Amino acid sequence: MTRALLLSVALLVGGCVVKQPAPTALFQAHGVTVALSVRSGGIVGGELLAVEADAFLIDAVNQAGAPVRVVRVPKRDVREGAAYVGQVVATDVRQVVTTPPGLRRVARIRAGGRARGADLVRLSRFPYGVPDDALARLLEARVQTEVAGLDFAPVRRTF
Repeated sequence: MTRALLLSVALLVGGCVVKQPAPTALFQAHGVTVALSVRSGGIVGGELLAVEADAFLIDAVNQAGAPVRVVRVPKRDVREGAAYVGQVVATDVRQVVTTPPGLRRVARIRAGGRARGADLVRLSRFPYGVPDDALARLLEARVQTEVAGLDFAPVRRTF
């Protein structure tokens, strides 16, 4: 009887301890920096927020390197790209072929958004998807009402 009681108490305590964490607690301190060469020409660069089934969600930067817009880049529009870690000066990300100083390339992104070298989902800031409250605060900070499409992304030309 005591063994059965101890076993049931252990199972009960084990069941209480193991639980799903709150969605807002599931994020990394920093996502990786991505530079994506898109079919319409130029490069969209910025922090990788999340990887969706058919698109990348990016906090895109302008020519000066300031984050200006949250954009969704469809994977089908990606020609090639790269993901970097390290101290980044966003203006240094000008092309996807060479690695800027101070950065380390962790993944090469091929046509159609297929990554080689790393799991981009795990490297993104929100690997389990962006929580609604975090997305709302981010959009408010960028003076947006919704996530912009690729047509509204700040595209930099290669040079």
